[in-house]
Amino acid sequence: MSEAVITGAGESPYARQPADDATTSATLADAARRALSDAAVVPAKVDGLGVASFSLAPDHAIDLAWRLGLRVRWLMDAATGGAAAIDMLQHARRAIEAGDAETVLLVAGDVLRPDDFRRLVDTFNTAARDDLRPIPTGGPNSLFALLTRRQMRRYGLAREVYGRIVVAQRAWAARNPGAVYRRELTLDEYLAEPFVADPLCRLDCVPVVSGADAVVVQRGD
Repeated sequence: MSEAVITGAGESPYARQPADDATTSATLADAARRALSDAAVVPAKVDGLGVASFSLAPDHAIDLAWRLGLRVRWLMDAATGGAAAIDMLQHARRAIEAGDAETVLLVAGDVLRPDDFRRLVDTFNTAARDDLRPIPTGGPNSLFALLTRRQMRRYGLAREVYGRIVVAQRAWAARNPGAVYRRELTLDEYLAEPFVADPLCRLDCVPVVSGADAVVVQRGD
């Protein structure tokens, strides 16, 4: 069995407001080129591709492979949202261990403008389109608020527990020159933020930004 290792990573810088001519396919391609350069891998060596994106449609992974000039024998369209990163990595690892591919490129990202995000929220799936949009719910934050409230009651968690996660994420972002939000954040500042959907405040909600990340996964030998 061949061990799989991450040999390179790249990021197309994130922006709160994307440039007028920015496209999802071009942003994903930029992150892909950076990751391949970091891994010292030429595109001709890539034989696997995994893609996660809310805004690449109507294109799919196969279309991005063609745009990048790749000839792949392993392909994955990841549509699991926030879980897509670890999902793709797990599948890529197993593909390499099984001998289905030797060099897998994984890319994820979006270019979303305000109207694009509202359209995505309203038509994310049939349940959102047919059941939630007519209410309206205002998007995923209200749904996650219900889950969070249930978790808090079940395990006796306070808002401070969730706040520490946000503070830690901001601390990591401060070390990344490509991150949009890099100012240091305190727990008191988190607790003072207005609610979006109780118990979730503004800092619990994922900000709509545009950018992309990519990693290269290869055989360890």
